[in-house]
Parts: sequence; structure tokens; C-alpha cells
Amino acid sequence: MTLPSPDTSASWIIGIVYMLLVGVAIIAREYYSIRSISPKRETYAGYAFFATAFFMGSFLSFIFVYYFRSSDIIASLPIILGLFVFVILNELINTRKIRLLFDISLYFLGSFFFIIFLVPIFVRSVSDKAFILSAVITILYFISYFYTLSYINRIKLKVYRREILLCISILLLVIILFMAKILPAVPLSLKSSGVYKSVVKSGSQYEASSEVKSLYDKIFNPRTYSMSAGGRLYFYSSVHAPTSISTRLSHTWERFDVKSDKWISYPKIGYEIAGGRTGGYRAYTYRDNLGEGKWRVTVRSEDERVIGRYTFTIVYTNESSVKYEEVSL
Repeated sequence: MTLPSPDTSASWIIGIVYMLLVGVAIIAREYYSIRSISPKRETYAGYAFFATAFFMGSFLSFIFVYYFRSSDIIASLPIILGLFVFVILNELINTRKIRLLFDISLYFLGSFFFIIFLVPIFVRSVSDKAFILSAVITILYFISYFYTLSYINRIKLKVYRREILLCISILLLVIILFMAKILPAVPLSLKSSGVYKSVVKSGSQYEASSEVKSLYDKIFNPRTYSMSAGGRLYFYSSVHAPTSISTRLSHTWERFDVKSDKWISYPKIGYEIAGGRTGGYRAYTYRDNLGEGKWRVTVRSEDERVIGRYTFTIVYTNESSVKYEEVSL
């Protein structure tokens, strides 16, 4: 509720400030913790320990909110749950040795996710190249960070061997998640979507015919749509993208085949979008001769990552008995 839109510079400035504060707090905590014990140093170490946990929690919450906003819940559930678990663990782990390993690895993961979110805004593209650049920037940043950590604490870099190996493992895991199309297509987000009898663009507005449902159907069958055999249905979506981003998206219509227990995909329908509109870039596609049963339309980015998905059910009926109302989208 309080974080600004990813379309504004305030969003990434907040993220960068949190990222730097976490890094400084970890270095300060280690500096005061590994020196000779004294009441003064112990007090400073306590402050740094608190600052690390506080800023880490804020940084993770920042990332969690933006990834939650910018992802399909089902498609990105592992990422969302993982970030949520890390936010909770950040409040519970107190042992210093475990805390260092946890903080460094979590700092690397959070920074990587944040940079993945940030880079497309500057390169004006959500693509494989943007992800590769994000990985390179993250690697260079943490190489310099580990050297800074060892230099300030006057200890050899090999002391942080466990932390470095864990960061490399996290890097490989995120790359695998990206290749498996599990990572959401941040900073793109699906603002709204729906299925309609018809959709027509009228000036700057989209006018649609929406099926009028009874109170019972609104509660128990909100995504069941009536149509005659051989009829046509429209899918409408509104995708938000930062002003700097112009990219290509697609709608893929899929039918669930009961016999094979699989989703059968139809050829995707692509279109270009330009970011910046508060309500999102609006577009619609349609299909004829839809069969009865379960359907879904998946909105994907140029690199085939899921932005959002709308699942619905079609039942055949005499359309003359179905009432429609005009709505503006």
C-alpha cells in the first residue's frame, strides 16, 4: 500500500538505499564482532546486528511486494513462498556464525532479485539479454563486496569460502529458475483480465459485452461463461509496464483435454505494448468454435515468462436466454 509504482524513480531509489544499508550493516557487524571484546565494541556490534536484521527485513519485504505485484500467483508460487520464508527466518536466527552465512546468502539472493527487477527499466526490455546483464552486474557487485569485507576486517578472503560457495550455488539456482520460466517477468504486471462476449475499441475506451450473472453464479460460478456452439469469445488483458519499456507480449489460448489430462495450446497471438499508462496497456484477442469445458489464456512476455493467467469454463446454451450488459474497460 505504501510502496510507489515501479514506474517511478522513487521505487528503485528506495531499493538501492536498502541494498546499500544492508551491506554496510553486515560489514559493521563483522568489524565489531571479530575484534577484541570490550563493552563499547559489544554495544556497537549489537547495534549493527539489529541494523542488519532490520534493513534486511525491509529489503526483503520491498522485493516480496514488487514480485507479488508482478507475478501470476500459481506460476510464481515457489518464489513468493521462498521470499516469505526468508523474511520470517530473518527475524529468528541469532547465532553469529549461522547468521553470517545466512545474511550473506540472503543479501546475494535479494540483491540479485532486485537487480533483475531494476535492469529492464534501464535497458527498456524484458528479455534474456536483460537477465544476463542482471547476472553480470550481481556477480561484479559481490566480487567487490567480498573484497571490501575482507579488507575492512583485515582477514583473508578464503575465510568467507562457505559464503562465496553458497552465493555461487544461489546464482546457479536462480539461472535454473529463469531457464525453467519460473521467475516472473518483472517489472511487468497484469492489472486486470476477463472474458467477454465482445470487445470493441471506441476512441480511448474499450467497450465490452459482459454476461449478466445471478447472485448464485457470481459466488459459485464466477468464471463460467455461456455460449452457443461455434460462437466466439474475447479475452481482454491490461498489463502495466514502466514508461521506459516497450516490448512484445502474447496471449496463448489453451484447452484442457480430459482424456489426456493435459492442456492443449493453440498458436500464440502476439502484440506490442508501450509502458507508462497507469491502468496498463490494454489488448484483446478472440477465438471461434470454442468447445465446452475448461479453458485458460496465458499472458506471456517476449521471453515466454508468465505475466498472468485467466482460467474459465465454457458451457453450451441457447444464447437468446443469456443477458449481457455493456461495460467500459
